[in-house]
Amino acid sequence: MVVCHSKPPLEATEFYYFTTFFQQVFNLYYLTLISL
Repeated sequence: MVVCHSKPPLEATEFYYFTTFFQQVFNLYYLTLISL
C-alpha cells in the first residue's frame, strides 16, 4: 500500500482505529460465545 501524502487525513485514521477496535471487541465476544 503506497501512501501519497506524508500523513493520512484525521478522519481516515480515526475511522481505521475505530474499525480495528470494534473488530477486536467483536472477535473477543465471538470467542467467548463459542467457548461457553
